[in-house]
Amino acid sequence: CLFSVCMRLGGILGSATAQQEESLAQYGRDVGMAFQIVDDALDYVPDRSKVGKPLGTDFKERKVTLPLSRLLQVTRGAERERFTSLLAREVIEDADVHEVVALMQAHDVLPYTLGEARKYADRAREHLAALPDVHEREVLGEMARLFNEENRIGADLTVVPMRGWRRDLWYDQTGLAWENPSPNIRTMNEATLYP
Repeated sequence: CLFSVCMRLGGILGSATAQQEESLAQYGRDVGMAFQIVDDALDYVPDRSKVGKPLGTDFKERKVTLPLSRLLQVTRGAERERFTSLLAREVIEDADVHEVVALMQAHDVLPYTLGEARKYADRAREHLAALPDVHEREVLGEMARLFNEENRIGADLTVVPMRGWRRDLWYDQTGLAWENPSPNIRTMNEATLYP
């Protein structure tokens, strides 16, 4: 999982212990899984106002993601035959997608799917406990909380506050060493002026 590799690399570059490196990798894996599962569920949410792709794209491309897999598990008889016949069509139309979405609603497929994402998000939070009490850990917790809230996962997240840090502090007030995030941002003053 890309999230896991990125988190592990961050640990390696930050001279983390083997245990911290593994915790970072597991955090990334679980956040990545939660993210992917939510993305798969969003493919079947009728309200497209916050989604950047058309309804049912995965179904039209015959990508069997968790929502489709779950629908296959819970449908029986005529419903299952209808679902599999829609999936087998040479061309899947918008009306077919709406029929599948209605089946998903009838069988609570999306709440189940988001519940699975919630499990991964909760596990991700647990992996943070093995990391030192530093600003970066709080950022990871805040990232998980943001992801949780924006995607309405409903995971029970508690971000453990770092001692001596507040959200209203400027970076130079934290006592942390300055690392150039970009060749264009070499000083704190440049960071505040950068658009």
